[in-house]
Amino acid sequence: MLSSDGVDFSNITDASNFLGDLLDDTDYQVDGNARARYFWYGIAALIGVTAIGNLAWRLDLRSRKYGSPSSDGTSPGIFDRATAASMRLLRRATYLQLTPTRNASWFKIPPLGIVYLILAYILFILLLEFVDDLGVTDPTWWTLVGVRAAWLAMAQLPLIVLLVGKHSLIGLLIGVSYERLNVLHRWVARGMFLLLTLHAGFLGTAWNRYPGLQSLEWETDEAFRTGVAAYAIVFWMIISALAPLRHLSWEFFVVQHIITFLGLIIAIGMHIPGSAKYARVWIYVAVALYLVERLVYFVRLTFTISGRSRVALEPLEGDVTKMRVTNPRIRTWAPGSHVMVGIPRFGLIQSHPATIMSIPSSHNGEMVLLLRAYKGFTRRIHENKHGKLKESGDGSSQERQPRSDMKQYVAVINGPYGASHAQFVSFETVILIAGATGVTFTLSILLDLAHRAALAAEKGDKPYPVRKLIFVWLIRKAVCIEWISEELRQAASDLEKAGISFELQVYVTRSDSEEATLSNSPALAPLDSTKEATQKPHVLNTYHSISGLSLNSGRPTWKDLLHRVLSEAQGESGVGVCGPLSLSVEVRKEVVSLSAHRARRIYMHVESFS
Repeated sequence: MLSSDGVDFSNITDASNFLGDLLDDTDYQVDGNARARYFWYGIAALIGVTAIGNLAWRLDLRSRKYGSPSSDGTSPGIFDRATAASMRLLRRATYLQLTPTRNASWFKIPPLGIVYLILAYILFILLLEFVDDLGVTDPTWWTLVGVRAAWLAMAQLPLIVLLVGKHSLIGLLIGVSYERLNVLHRWVARGMFLLLTLHAGFLGTAWNRYPGLQSLEWETDEAFRTGVAAYAIVFWMIISALAPLRHLSWEFFVVQHIITFLGLIIAIGMHIPGSAKYARVWIYVAVALYLVERLVYFVRLTFTISGRSRVALEPLEGDVTKMRVTNPRIRTWAPGSHVMVGIPRFGLIQSHPATIMSIPSSHNGEMVLLLRAYKGFTRRIHENKHGKLKESGDGSSQERQPRSDMKQYVAVINGPYGASHAQFVSFETVILIAGATGVTFTLSILLDLAHRAALAAEKGDKPYPVRKLIFVWLIRKAVCIEWISEELRQAASDLEKAGISFELQVYVTRSDSEEATLSNSPALAPLDSTKEATQKPHVLNTYHSISGLSLNSGRPTWKDLLHRVLSEAQGESGVGVCGPLSLSVEVRKEVVSLSAHRARRIYMHVESFS
């Protein structure tokens, strides 16, 4: 047992010998290495269980999709009832999101399911850090826990890399797209920062308990200085990744984040002492995983770019641009997928994520996107001189430019990615809810479901389980319906052929002169506006020609709407949402409430609004 009794710390030889004994971590390195392995045993077990659960769930959805509707009168077995009850409990515990909806661009609390996972992760690493002191007592206990923290911090590196790539192995196994893993990537990085803080704090405490030891360590051990450098780099990476700074300039953030990550790898490699060379294995694994993911990324990107993407831009009312992208290399994608689209003419190195609202069988195989114009890249493409809205006879800018007159630009397409949600065609009742341009996500699901159902009816195949579909869309002005009027008409027609009940509910959240005109139309639900307006026949014709359309003013009462529809469902229901945070938070609350009080099986997928 190490003791400071009789040590003269004013004597450099005595102080150096005591410091060497204090830092002797030969046995502690073995313990730290074991703790790092235990961490990965836990992570591997979690991924394995989740992957098996995901596979079983997907197989169940697939069998249900090709099986009989739940309303056929058959009673589920004991196993099915137990599984359904377990799923209800899990969803009720994880779907709710308790977060302020104002200033969400810089502060947002994830859904409870993610919160529970983050808390479990932090608890896990703290248990590995502090459980079992091996009988070590003061003063070397500080060295023991300091070395443990260092090994556990190193073990986080491969996990951080696995959670950030667009072709994540973890995402592939558990059925989650890369963008939904980003929050876990950031929290594992924060967990690493916590462990590094414990590492530095515990070793610093061991030195500071004795006079002159910290200055002696700084002067004689290069690992102290390289450790400070590595800690400073991690601190900057954590701070710069906070939402307010990250959103200032995404392109700059990505570039500097990669550069600082490379600097971190170098600093950690220099910091690791000779007695812990095996710890560098975690660096090698992390670098190898990063390089493999980047190789897959660049191979796929090169293949896509070789297809020479072209894009036609069509500015629409409401500061929205419709983009029609052609690329012979991209022939298939799942509904709800997104791409990163760049147009060198409007931004050489800039790209923007956009959900594909079309499906491969529609729009002659084109990828159709909607982008809201804010500033920078999205504003420039909306205001391009070759795609301005034509003036109509009454001076309003409503007439669209003929397709043949649209100028096409060279585009760089990266993707498609995403679409980790369930196939909604497997549910009996489907509710799709969107706000503004979030409709691109729900529309792609609607088109896919309608196309599948109509095709099955045409071929005389067994019908899919879905029996009712409710499509809810919140927009600022009624004229925004023209963004997707053709697609809505086609979907309504296909669903009618398949015998599926379809409700299209549009809520106009702002009243203006156009809405006043529409309020006088008996074919539409009344709008709360008393202003006079000039008739716009082409707009009215658009609304009248869409079967099942109900146009309403204001916002829906989600409790009433969801309870009315889901309370009548016999089988499992599916709810898809894409829109502002306030929208998804409200819908989550009502879905959880309904699931709890009515014992309904309700699957819910929320797509981030961007």
